Amino acid sequence: MKAAILSEFSAIKNVLLQQFAIYLIVGLVIGISMGTTIAMVACISAMAPILMVFTFAGYDNMNGWERFRATLPVARESLVIARYLNVLISSIATLVVAFVIAMVLGQLSPVLPLDAESVQTIADEMRHPLTVLGGGFAGMSLILMFSSLLQPFILRYGLTKALRWIPAALMVLFLGVTLILPEVIDAPQFIADFATWVEDPGNIPVVIAGLAAITLGAYCISCAGAIALYRKKEL
Repeated sequence: MKAAILSEFSAIKNVLLQQFAIYLIVGLVIGISMGTTIAMVACISAMAPILMVFTFAGYDNMNGWERFRATLPVARESLVIARYLNVLISSIATLVVAFVIAMVLGQLSPVLPLDAESVQTIADEMRHPLTVLGGGFAGMSLILMFSSLLQPFILRYGLTKALRWIPAALMVLFLGVTLILPEVIDAPQFIADFATWVEDPGNIPVVIAGLAAITLGAYCISCAGAIALYRKKEL
């Protein structure tokens, strides 16, 4: 397993460092232009999972890397788990970087080209750093769950063929959600009550724990499906 993780990481470590520099620039632009650290952290954290999925998929199609990786003395199951772990670890690392950028921005906000209202908004956010972290965690979790839909298809069929199936799968999911949810819950009242509950800083730890459980559950199910599909792949 360790060999699989390291072989995957070695292929993209330079790209990951470059992306951290991009996240810094993008984060500062978003934070200064929008005058909020929560949106900044959420945007940066949401970028990482999907970028990493497509970065790995791109490397699979370059220079026969996918076939070379399959010749390593590592089980196919370990290769899939390594891919999922690398995407997850990279996403968490990006969340940490985004949170640090937010804290620095919060300290520098009085001397940055921000209006008084934005400075006050950021100062209020700095009083509840866990809320800032929660915003980033929500962005990361949402895109991680979305990437969970993509990875089994990408690993089984490759990026090019997967893109033929993914839009249809997402359409079916979208139709299922839009048709079933209105029959199950009173959406407007439910959303309003939930939004009010989430806005309470005291509930943020519960929100993060709940999101973590749901995201990891979906991620593990996706990984199991990807393992089953990848076993049948001919390289």
